[in-house]
Amino acid sequence: MDWSVYGRLDKLFIKLFHAEKGQTAHILLDMSLSMGAGNPSKGITAKKIAAAISYICLANLDKTGLMAFNDKIMAVKTPVRGKKQYPEVLKFLLTHNPCEQTNVNGCLAQYASICKNPGIAIILSDLFDPKGCEDGLKALAYRNFDINLVHVLDHEELFWSKTGHLLLHETETGDSKVTFVNKQVLALYRKKMDAFISKIKNYCSHYGINYFLCDTRVPFEDLLTNYFSKGGLFR
Repeated sequence: MDWSVYGRLDKLFIKLFHAEKGQTAHILLDMSLSMGAGNPSKGITAKKIAAAISYICLANLDKTGLMAFNDKIMAVKTPVRGKKQYPEVLKFLLTHNPCEQTNVNGCLAQYASICKNPGIAIILSDLFDPKGCEDGLKALAYRNFDINLVHVLDHEELFWSKTGHLLLHETETGDSKVTFVNKQVLALYRKKMDAFISKIKNYCSHYGINYFLCDTRVPFEDLLTNYFSKGGLFR
């Protein structure tokens, strides 16, 4: 009630205000063993992206929370607001490193069920889970998260170049296999990788999920510029 106007005009007036409501960003970070591969590693690249997004959100007075996962949820940092919280964000990122196997579906679904204030979900993962990621993404969408999927892959995973006799080592299961890679096998690998990426991109497109492919060899500054110029997170 505007009492100063009432005193002058002897009529009641109500002042209306429009308050901007800050959004909440949830950064969900895959820290399974496969994220430790690459040069620079996928885990380091994902942490840099998480740190950059966190700072932008906190500087914008948006609440920012983090969750690290592998085959289970490793740790959760509840959403906080303000740049003074940034050192704690960095401490969280430095504390957790790649280990154990992956359970993308289970961890995303569990986070969706325990999160009290859904908002923007930024998922950073290589998505190397034989069970896929669709059910986990669906669980977040059911809770009305605005989902942004950042698919972090090493350059050599995207554009495999090694040929000859190779010893392949599966980082999460520990299995090893000797194989021979020629041009035909190399072409088949690239075809399967393209199909893997296309399947995820098509799923995201169908369900309104923002998808961004991250090549770890791209300079970090260029990566962020490209991500945000495509409408990632802030649009």
